[in-house]
Amino acid sequence: MVADATPPHIRGYAFGFHRALDNAGAVAGALTAAAILAWSDLSLSEVILWSAAPGFVAVALLGVGVKDEKSDPIQQTELSRTLSPLRWSALSAPMQRYLWVLMLFTFARASETFILLFGHELGIGVVELLLLWAALNLAKAITSTQGGQLADHFGRGVLILIGWSALAVSFLALGQVTTSSGLWMVSIFYGLLIGLSEGAERALISDYASPDERGTAFGWYHLVSGIFVCQPVSAAGNRIITAMGLAGAASL
Repeated sequence: MVADATPPHIRGYAFGFHRALDNAGAVAGALTAAAILAWSDLSLSEVILWSAAPGFVAVALLGVGVKDEKSDPIQQTELSRTLSPLRWSALSAPMQRYLWVLMLFTFARASETFILLFGHELGIGVVELLLLWAALNLAKAITSTQGGQLADHFGRGVLILIGWSALAVSFLALGQVTTSSGLWMVSIFYGLLIGLSEGAERALISDYASPDERGTAFGWYHLVSGIFVCQPVSAAGNRIITAMGLAGAASL
């Protein structure tokens, strides 16, 4: 919907602003959870359960307040007959190549929740970990919009390269962290730089995808991001963590 509503020359800005709002929501959620845990009798499980409420509200607002532009019903029927959901062959060759690159990169990275797991290993309490998560997302929110604007001006690839390089450097630095303050510094550094590339990554999807395949392309993008970022942590990553510890795994 963001791509459909935005002219091509400012799509980086639009997706960067979208990511800034998303990250700002994560900041608000983490701070709210930290305050509830610190000043109420609710348990962590109860706070997690109540966190589902804003999600239901967002879905309701999306259903009531957001309307798609009406398309030609005949054309829509023809498209539904010719294109099956998430059909890889429906994507153009440039789109497929970009997704292959994303698959390889995502397979090599760890989820950002790895940072929280590392903090837990360092002995940081739950409330401070929530504050750390808020600071990480605030850092991303600060740079996401500006990163999207830079991607419109200098090209998507430059900003993606900066973000992916920042991830590699940050996780290498995590391997050297031994204190809470060190983890805070690395996390904020990571957030500021990775935020620059978030809008560019998504804008590049809309650049490569034709209007007829855009929904399928974004479906594949989120499928790849979700499945492959979990794979190293859930399977091989667990063996590495067991053998080397979280610091060694982060460096690797």
